[in-house]
Amino acid sequence: YWDGAQRRRFETILPPNSNVSYRMYVNSFTGDWQEGLKQVFQKRFLYDLDDFDYSMYQREDLQWIRKSYAMHLMMAWDADFYDRERERFTIFDFQQRNKEWFGGDDVIGIWPTWPTLGLDQRNQWDLFRDLPGGLEQLASISDSLNRLGTKFFISYNPWDESTRLEGHLEGMTALIKATKADGVVLDTKGSSSLEIQQAADLAKPGVVMYSEGMAVPKDMPGIVSGRVHNALYYPPLLNLNKLIKPDFAIFRVAELAYDRIRREYATSFFNGYGTELNIFRPGRPEWMEEDYRFFGKTLRILRENHSNFISFGYTPLIPTLSDGVFVNKWPSEKKIIYTIFSLKPEGFLGNLFEVEKPASDWHYVDLWNHEEVQVQESKGK
Repeated sequence: YWDGAQRRRFETILPPNSNVSYRMYVNSFTGDWQEGLKQVFQKRFLYDLDDFDYSMYQREDLQWIRKSYAMHLMMAWDADFYDRERERFTIFDFQQRNKEWFGGDDVIGIWPTWPTLGLDQRNQWDLFRDLPGGLEQLASISDSLNRLGTKFFISYNPWDESTRLEGHLEGMTALIKATKADGVVLDTKGSSSLEIQQAADLAKPGVVMYSEGMAVPKDMPGIVSGRVHNALYYPPLLNLNKLIKPDFAIFRVAELAYDRIRREYATSFFNGYGTELNIFRPGRPEWMEEDYRFFGKTLRILRENHSNFISFGYTPLIPTLSDGVFVNKWPSEKKIIYTIFSLKPEGFLGNLFEVEKPASDWHYVDLWNHEEVQVQESKGK
């Protein structure tokens, strides 16, 4: 609760005569400090919920998003979607290039609305209908992308209230049905609702809601995927949202129009989740291919070891023998994956972290370089 305080993202400022009060929760636990985090995040859901409704996560038709790690969101007037001079769709050339560079997208979403929405009386659904070829063409694109192993997303702007009146839920159902869309980007929302999901379900099964913001625990039962903005820059670059619900599909935003984004890909990889390449802003830098190919190396490991990266046995920041090098542990029944993030530009050589003594049928592999690793024994460890 706050009165007169300025509530910021990373701080709360208290001017004279203002106040803020906090409700504190205390739990006891045994074991390493990560067990305390799991009590708070996984069992107590940050004290947002008494019980978690798992029905959305048990729906088999929505589970495909958990295995998705690469997404592009683009404006509908992007030259990589449609060449207006030659009047041809270029989205398939774009996806073929992406397959060569990083293994291809799991999801491609288009955005034909903001910032043009409101320039005339057309509503958001009208702007989809007015794209070249209309909704029938979008349905054909969706079918073709599906055959390439890629899902097709549309967008929804809940703030579209002052253009031509058309029911939002009815409009969404009709648009999903007409375009054969596989998902919906929920602009400005960190949550979905039963009504929104039902509107999608009326059109076809398996349509995923994807929130612009990260859902807080009280909203997680109603949505299975969402994004985290590219705002996590403080070491150790750990995103504890992953700890709340490891099978919630997270995508970290990366934007080509800014600086080199290799670190964005590495941060997603370290945290065991996907990346949304947001290419709304103009600009295709010369280093793009080089960083995309780096992205592809992370994607191969994420995709081949998917079951590890949704494991509830995930342990963040296991102890290391070197400051500035961070390690996450992702166990499953038959293997353990470790993701390593180093802030040492000079590199590191030496013993780094303790592992279980290998059984005779175990071996250790550097998945990044595809080389066998020799385990060193030191002081009985």
